[in-house]
Amino acid sequence: MWSSNVDVLNPCEACKEYIENKKKYALKRKWWQILLGYCPWCCRYFRYNIRTVRRNTQYCDPRNNWITACKECRENDYEYFAELWNDYYSDCL
Repeated sequence: MWSSNVDVLNPCEACKEYIENKKKYALKRKWWQILLGYCPWCCRYFRYNIRTVRRNTQYCDPRNNWITACKECRENDYEYFAELWNDYYSDCL
């Protein structure tokens, strides 16, 4: 039988902080925007995979480290910052 010292019902402090920040910095959308699947990044409707996720950034203002967008916009955002970080690290070496 599998056993672990990790208590599933009591998440670690980092997980609690992640969940609280996600709730805190999620973009507040109106009920009709949620109903019609409005993406605040591409301004298109009928995008029902809108999520709030952590971005690949570390800004001083924590609100800028989260993105509420559709899957396409999240992928574009991730690729953009991945390219920026690759350029940054290649210049550092």
